[in-house]
Amino acid sequence: MNQSEANETLKNITFLLLQETESKNYCYKSVASKCHMSTSTFFRKIKQMTGYTPANFINYLKIQQACKIIESKDLKNLKFKEIAFKLNYTDAGYFSRVFKKYIGISPRIYRDLGQKRHFPKNISHLDNSEIKDQYI
Repeated sequence: MNQSEANETLKNITFLLLQETESKNYCYKSVASKCHMSTSTFFRKIKQMTGYTPANFINYLKIQQACKIIESKDLKNLKFKEIAFKLNYTDAGYFSRVFKKYIGISPRIYRDLGQKRHFPKNISHLDNSEIKDQYI
């Protein structure tokens, strides 16, 4: 698979994962099936392309979305609990811990700084904001 095919595959997987995770009872097997892969191949491909397990990759995508919400002028006054629920985290405390794991600071400090920060792991070929924006 060449780089452009890998990027397109990852873009499709990202879209399907975000779509699937809108449901609180999402299933990797369903996404793998839609990608015409076995679950084990799906897990291996995600890890190979992103460096993350599927669960960590989903958290990575959700935290990217959380940062966009926090930085948004229209949505910046949302409480962190509301942001967590918007991204299907049922526990605001867990959301805060996951946010800190990926960004290095709490959501509150991130908001207080008022500046964009870079993710510790840059997956440059995931700059598909047109997909992510529809989930905010």
